[in-house]
Amino acid sequence: MVKLDGKRKILNENGKHDDHNDGWKVTNSYEGPSRKMSKLDKWIESDFDDQKEKSTILQNSDEEITLNQTIVSDEFMKEFAKCFDEKKSFKLKNKIKLYNEPFQAAVIKNFLSDESVIEKLVEEIEQQEWTRKQMDLYEFYQTTDLANIKSPYLSKFYNFINNNVREWMEKLTEMKFQRASASCSMYNCGDFLLSHDDLLSDRLVAFVFYLSPWANKKTWNESMGGALELFTCDNDGQPKFPPVEKIFPSSNQLAFFKVEKRSHHQVGEVLTKDYPRLTINGWFHGFKDNIDYDADAVKIKRPNVPIFKTPNNDSYEIENIINRNYLKDKIKKEIQKQIEENSEAGLGEFLKNQFLIEIENELKGPKLKWIQKGPANQQNYEILDKNSLPKSSHLGKLIDLVASKQFFKLLYDYTELDLHGKNAKNPKCTVEFQRWKRGCYTLINDPSTYNYDCLDLLYFIGTNESIGTTTYLTPEGKQEDESVVSSEFENGQDDDDDSVLLTIYPQNNFVNLVYRSSGTTRFMKYCYKSAIIENEYYRLLSTISYILVIFVIGVPMWWKTTEIHRADLPSNDIEALDDKPITFSIEIGIFINNDERQKEFIDELEVYFRNNDIFGAKLIPIKLTDMEFVNIKTPAKLEQILNKHYEIKAGNLLVAEWKNLEEEILVTNERTIFISPKASSDKIYQVVRSWIVRDYKIRSILGQIKSFDGKQIRHKYPPPSPEYEIMISVLNPNPDLQTLHWNVRKATEMYLQPFLNELSDLSNFTLKSQWKYQVVLKYDNKQIKDESKMGRHFAMEKDSLPQIINSIERKLGTDVVNKPCIHLVVYAPPCKFAPVYVYKDGSRISDHSFDSFISAKWGGIVIANPSDAVCSSQSDESNNPQEIYLHSHEVMDFVLYQLRKIFELQVEIPLNYASMVSLEQITPRLWEKDMYLRNGAIHLIASASSTLKSLIKLLDDIKNIVIGDHVGAEIHTAYKNVVLAKEFLATNDIHNAVKHARLSFIAAEKAFNDPSLLELLYFPEEQKYAIYIPLYLPIMIPVFFSFKAIKKYFTKSKEEETVESNDNVESKKDD
Repeated sequence: MVKLDGKRKILNENGKHDDHNDGWKVTNSYEGPSRKMSKLDKWIESDFDDQKEKSTILQNSDEEITLNQTIVSDEFMKEFAKCFDEKKSFKLKNKIKLYNEPFQAAVIKNFLSDESVIEKLVEEIEQQEWTRKQMDLYEFYQTTDLANIKSPYLSKFYNFINNNVREWMEKLTEMKFQRASASCSMYNCGDFLLSHDDLLSDRLVAFVFYLSPWANKKTWNESMGGALELFTCDNDGQPKFPPVEKIFPSSNQLAFFKVEKRSHHQVGEVLTKDYPRLTINGWFHGFKDNIDYDADAVKIKRPNVPIFKTPNNDSYEIENIINRNYLKDKIKKEIQKQIEENSEAGLGEFLKNQFLIEIENELKGPKLKWIQKGPANQQNYEILDKNSLPKSSHLGKLIDLVASKQFFKLLYDYTELDLHGKNAKNPKCTVEFQRWKRGCYTLINDPSTYNYDCLDLLYFIGTNESIGTTTYLTPEGKQEDESVVSSEFENGQDDDDDSVLLTIYPQNNFVNLVYRSSGTTRFMKYCYKSAIIENEYYRLLSTISYILVIFVIGVPMWWKTTEIHRADLPSNDIEALDDKPITFSIEIGIFINNDERQKEFIDELEVYFRNNDIFGAKLIPIKLTDMEFVNIKTPAKLEQILNKHYEIKAGNLLVAEWKNLEEEILVTNERTIFISPKASSDKIYQVVRSWIVRDYKIRSILGQIKSFDGKQIRHKYPPPSPEYEIMISVLNPNPDLQTLHWNVRKATEMYLQPFLNELSDLSNFTLKSQWKYQVVLKYDNKQIKDESKMGRHFAMEKDSLPQIINSIERKLGTDVVNKPCIHLVVYAPPCKFAPVYVYKDGSRISDHSFDSFISAKWGGIVIANPSDAVCSSQSDESNNPQEIYLHSHEVMDFVLYQLRKIFELQVEIPLNYASMVSLEQITPRLWEKDMYLRNGAIHLIASASSTLKSLIKLLDDIKNIVIGDHVGAEIHTAYKNVVLAKEFLATNDIHNAVKHARLSFIAAEKAFNDPSLLELLYFPEEQKYAIYIPLYLPIMIPVFFSFKAIKKYFTKSKEEETVESNDNVESKKDD
């Protein structure tokens, strides 16, 4: 298949490296150098001589910054200055070294006398803004010039360099400096600065002050990279490989060198991620009259040899070399069209596969000779010496083909450039077969890359995305020489990617054709050593991991997955849950001022409670002294005094006798029951049983109520849901007739939220509200005359209520909610069709101006009729919508009543000898709340127990059901919480009983409805091998090929070591 799209991207994406962007784009800012630069550990004290000689200090400073005493001594300075002037080497105690070759450079360890200065500098450097420097020559982070930084200690240190160190440097070098410039630089893993000479304007001496490594690690070895590398020069004054000296970072170390035509140096790529290479670097600038070189006059010299050659006339069987698809006229026209539109095209699978295999085999031959291409400040890669190729070489044939007129004819067909035919004007070409590996690059400052129009052909074999990335820049984006780059370092200017035209990433057996006009330059990006090492290493690691996963995990899994996993379950314990029935006990404090009557009363009550199989009661007699009792004038005072003697906890009661009580039994809104002296114990028992506890509902929940024919009657309400959604919907059926005004949100917060908060131990509630327009209740709108101001009203028959709910339910928009929703609908009919009342058997159900009805499992509807005064205030002829105001207290009285009915708080069994204090609060009565939570817990426990028993029976009956560990964990959790909930309920600890009952219900439902239970329910046992073997067999095939990849990696590593050793031997011979 022919591929016409190469792998090429404009460099605006993030690259492969962890510490920097892999594109030619400068980041805006960088907060702090690195997260590894946090708190520094102890610093090793200087090991210089302990002599107390005169030190150089920072003047007019509260804190002194001093040079090491050794390097400011007169004896040292004279001897060093003499050697520097005579260009002789100098060395002192392995701490100070002066190089004379390849150019004058010096290294001074323990530069400052107090290493705590380093720690203070790093602390302030962490706070600086960093700019990402990225171009062909460099990638690193840099701050602005220290002269512009406001940080106090960095400013002091800059003044120290500009004054004291500058004077000290003048004595060592016998030069005169006008000023010093400095900034902070940080090189993370993968950062570098390639070969340059620092020649610019008035620079005389360059210096680097090292701040890393730290954390008690004072050594930086060669494997970590980041060294300051010095080059020798060839006869043309250009730097040549390899570098002859390397200065590795060391904390509190100063390196400096004289800037001259031969001072070519670079910062090698940092290969460690332990910490960055952090420095303060800059230059000492001289007076222009004292500069002994002209930076602008330094030009790049190139060997005077021909580069381009005329194509040869040889003929080749091109159809046996190049993919035949690329020789078809149709494909040629498509390529030509793409080049016309984009000035470039990518041709995949360019060479025929067999010819490519022959070339790859030849490249593995040991006799091939590769020549390193320099100089270092222009490029670094290897080219093949064609003379080392054997005869009838396929690789030589390819090189000759590319440089032939026959191939020029093919390129002419692709591009219509003047490469062939009558319009061709002596076209020429240059062909290089390059080998790229770690550390290779080309720089923009090679002038041969942009002095002419040309067609670039780039063909890649055996590629790696991290090697050989080619970038094309606009003419405005090029840089003429490295001095411009150096000036950008000093001025803090940023590069941008606006000049990037095209980026080509290499692909195997892929040709890229790029038409490059005059002035357009290109460079091949520096090949990160760290990236290649990591990519190859992680690729190998991934391969080995894949094999280990297959054999260590995959094969055992193959056997294991043919089995049906069934987690251990507490089956026997779950089946025995009914052996211990659900019971609870309450505590009742009883006060009767007559001791004899109190004892008799308690004895009678104990008999009643003892005969109840659902709940029991612990009766606590309460006594008051005569002095306490004589001061009690009201029931409230009595209750206050009794509370001091008996603490009424949740679920408990207080029964107190009050002789002047008009009612026989009065139940308050708290947890207190007042009785008159004539109240009997059986009536108290009935009140507790029917109102406070409501054991008839508990029996219904537990299935203890049976019909006359002996069938069990189940409770009609489902167990409380862990979550509810309460939806308040306000319906305005005719917005053209009326405009409703009501702050639903405020009403919800004032009335519903406090009410539901009291019930939130059992369920979580989500309150929502909405307005709906043009939603009409559909019923037989029968008008009935009356004696009101309106003279009529409309009847809504009770039998039509279910149809009304069905007609509006879908329009309320909650059919997709995955949790139970309680609808609270407020319907406001317009005056034209109001008031509306609910009728049953020809008469009204209630006498209220508002009306309402409830559906137990759905919610309720409140009909908010407008008042007669409001409706009669506007004539029927008026076309303006009538302003209707809904009052929250009127509407919410009905809504709260509906909620009390829905949550079964309302008392349904009347007792003519007992009454309750009227409910004037929004929240439920305390004993109602206790009842709701207790009965809810019982309902959840019963439901969870029933679910667990059904699930265990199902799993025991069908052995082929998979029981996952997560399902088993849920079943264990449900069982454990059922047991705990029963225990807490038995001790009347309502809140803990509710908590564990809720957890048991959730876990039981989750286990029962887990979809994994049905995964292998219909999986045939005898067919498992027929299914799993075809599944895993294709996976094993890549495993065997992976062994070949591992062998190739180690073989390649050995070959690279051999090549590098041979290169080193050859370079030594050349030297």
